[in-house]
Amino acid sequence: EEMVKKLAMSIAQVVQAENGILLQDCAAPEVGVRNPREEEPEVGLWPRDPLGARRAQFDAGVDFVRSATAHRLEVSSEGGSDERSWIADARALINELHQSRRKVDVILPARLSVSTLVALRENPEELALDIRRPMPRAQDEYSRRGTVFHLWIEKHFGQGTLFDDEDLDPFDPLESDQTLEALKEKWLASEWSARQPFAVEVPFEATLAGTLVRGRIDAVYKEGENFEIVDWKTGSKKLGEAAAIQLALYRLAWAQLQGVDISKVSAAFHYVPINLTDRPADLLDRDGLIALIEKY
Repeated sequence: EEMVKKLAMSIAQVVQAENGILLQDCAAPEVGVRNPREEEPEVGLWPRDPLGARRAQFDAGVDFVRSATAHRLEVSSEGGSDERSWIADARALINELHQSRRKVDVILPARLSVSTLVALRENPEELALDIRRPMPRAQDEYSRRGTVFHLWIEKHFGQGTLFDDEDLDPFDPLESDQTLEALKEKWLASEWSARQPFAVEVPFEATLAGTLVRGRIDAVYKEGENFEIVDWKTGSKKLGEAAAIQLALYRLAWAQLQGVDISKVSAAFHYVPINLTDRPADLLDRDGLIALIEKY
């Protein structure tokens, strides 16, 4: 201990050689005193709680919300408009939560689109939610590109179109869209561009099991007494079995429009980006489509 004291005093009296300033006298620690770091060590929690000291208050608030029920949401007569609005919103949300946990029968509309019928086969539960609470859907660049591409094919065959280019959104032009131009080149290189279609963009209505289904056929080609319906797809990914409902309905609708047996009508998807024509086998007939609707 004596040697430690002397060493501490020697260090405290060191003079800086450059400026000659005496640093400071440092008193030696008393005998028996322990290192302060050992007396009061720094402690902490890991991982760090981002709420810190507010954790208890936050947890109490969560417990209060979880224990709340609709009948406990009350407001005094002195409550302001903001408070009344919050209470009304909270009641509506709680009631909606309770209703969402109950099974509710959703009736199919009396009028369906072809895409709705496809959704019925693919995911009936999701379709039921959409029917029960419909939400608007903005048109994305893919669907818009598909619309412009179909208009271009109509003009290519000299057919009148339902819309002109100026009817589309002028603030979202696609004239310089390289993907659209590539689609046009791919389609022109396909077998279908050199063949003259029997009909293009044919609207139809078909009644199945008391339900009116509406749609539009992209193109119909004729060879002898047989017809082939072709639906243009601007995506490369092949569609699943549910999408074949679309072709089955097109085939049935065209057979009825022409007054021919359904066996004389075939249908196919043509995937323009990869120049692939897909003809699904075993398309549903009229009875199969009716059974699909009546199942739900």
